[in-house]
Amino acid sequence: MKRLLLTLSLIMFMSVSESHSVTVSKEYVNKYTDECYNRIDKKVALKMLDTLIVYSRELGDVKRRCMAYDLKVLCSMYTCDSKQQNKYFEEARRFISKTKYTKYLFHAWTCIVCKRVTDHKLVDALACMDDFQNEAVRLNDGYGLLLAYYNYGTIYYYMNMYKLAFDKFGKTARLKCDLSNPDNRNIMSEIYYYMASCSYYMNNDKNFLKYLQKSLDVKPDERSITTTIQSLCFYYLKKGDMPRFRQRKRQMDKLIKKYGTSQLSEYHSAMMATYYSKERNYTKALLYTDSIQQRDLKYRTKYDIYREAGQNKQADSILWKLVEYKENIIENDQAPYIRMLAKKYENVKTIYAKNQEITKIKLFTALSITILVLLTFAVYHILHNRNIRKLNVLREKAEDANRLKSLFLQNMSHEIRTPLNAIVGFTDLLNTDDADMDEGERKKILDIIHRNSGLLFTLINDILNLSHLESGLEKLVIKPVQIMPLCEKAIKSVEIRAKDGVHIYFKTPETAEEMSLILNTDTDRLSQILNNFLTNACKHTDKGEICLEYQVREDVVKFIVTDTGTGIPVESAEKIFERFEKLDQFSQGTGLGLNICKRLTILFHGNIYVDTSYTGGAKFVFEHPRNIEDLERSE
Repeated sequence: MKRLLLTLSLIMFMSVSESHSVTVSKEYVNKYTDECYNRIDKKVALKMLDTLIVYSRELGDVKRRCMAYDLKVLCSMYTCDSKQQNKYFEEARRFISKTKYTKYLFHAWTCIVCKRVTDHKLVDALACMDDFQNEAVRLNDGYGLLLAYYNYGTIYYYMNMYKLAFDKFGKTARLKCDLSNPDNRNIMSEIYYYMASCSYYMNNDKNFLKYLQKSLDVKPDERSITTTIQSLCFYYLKKGDMPRFRQRKRQMDKLIKKYGTSQLSEYHSAMMATYYSKERNYTKALLYTDSIQQRDLKYRTKYDIYREAGQNKQADSILWKLVEYKENIIENDQAPYIRMLAKKYENVKTIYAKNQEITKIKLFTALSITILVLLTFAVYHILHNRNIRKLNVLREKAEDANRLKSLFLQNMSHEIRTPLNAIVGFTDLLNTDDADMDEGERKKILDIIHRNSGLLFTLINDILNLSHLESGLEKLVIKPVQIMPLCEKAIKSVEIRAKDGVHIYFKTPETAEEMSLILNTDTDRLSQILNNFLTNACKHTDKGEICLEYQVREDVVKFIVTDTGTGIPVESAEKIFERFEKLDQFSQGTGLGLNICKRLTILFHGNIYVDTSYTGGAKFVFEHPRNIEDLERSE
């Protein structure tokens, strides 16, 4: 995916460079553009691209300026975190969306998706793709829609869902693309390569070779065929077809020499290791594996070598490492995907049905007009195709939503079954006449039943809350509220949940003005957010203290809960607000509380986050706007 992005970027900026007459200033900018691209994976390129944007503005070169914003997002994919990359993307989006060069927008958007895929944030990637595809449909942008299908396929591929990925790539391949466009040729080549790769993992050698050949037949630029040629080398080598292997290897060696990357070099090392293993030179084969950094590739290659050498004990040891690594990848990649409770399946079906009716009306109208005025046929044709495309998108969303609904039910059955089994099991134990237990044991069992009943009640209540929030029917009841008593009440409501030795308290504001603060808000919903924050802190704090405070700023009131508990890893700070997300999978709780807080925050027009700069435990912040009535009126 990164290889495709680099190739497309190269083609795009070359086309810009060649579009200007040779004058001193423009010639300099052309060379400067080349320098930016050559340093695209270095942080210095970000500042250079800012300069390029200024140069483009002075020249009145809108296309080059769009390209510069796009390259800035690409550079941030290599050098920045997701938050900073999002900032650069919004800059690009604001400018490019006002121009006719929308291909740069969708290319930058693909960089966003790629970053999330490589960071194993696949839920974020899928959520990002919903907006991506909707925008491509809205603009009726064929290039954007092509990239949308491609990106969906890539996400599923990295989730090891090869059948689903193959289907998505197949839909992309069936789109009628203008193959005279080098961007489209490169994308189609990449799509066919992925379809071949999916076929390989599905043990379909016939399709594997078929789609690799298709990847070459669309005639992409030379840089883009390197991986395809490499795959053919691997295939012929493993099949023992040495004449074809050597033929493709000579071709590949030339390509790697010209366009080699660290990833390609690693696959080349794996291939050479396999080659020397076939030649029974196992020592040299194992030496080649030392330069492979990708653990999956390294383990698979070593396993094949040891098996080939007849060293089964060493092979089994490597196999266990590979299995353990794969399990971790699956857990990290697919678990968040499963936790996506709802893709609003019923809503999508309703929208789809409505759009069908609307389409029927439009088709009837268009046909009637066509009979009267032949010139309107062209208008009808355009509207028809656009609506069909929208319907196809909605149909696909409905299908995906159906699959996600099944996954949701599986997850829910597990979450409900755990406390329910405890309740039923211990109740049966109490009802057994010959149960030999004293009063203390009976009390412990009753405590367990009570605790699990509470957990089950909380889970059901949270699900109902989420359902109500997602329905769009939830409205805030805004009225003036004195904040200090509300916070004190929140503390009292959770005191009993704090563990022995944990001091939970409300930090009194420093000024009289802050102590008497009256805020226009929804009391119940604000209390719900604070209670969820405090409850979460109680679960994860074994000693020390939990503190609730609020800070008054010009535009917002910050509600802050800090604790001295286990803390939140930086890499989990964003996904902690996802549904069913629990840092400790064995801890009690539904994993829905913080997600409810996030959705309530949207109603408040506020902001919610984990302050990762705090190192003493965890620090949750909710920013409540002081002028919420104005914000609601502006909607």
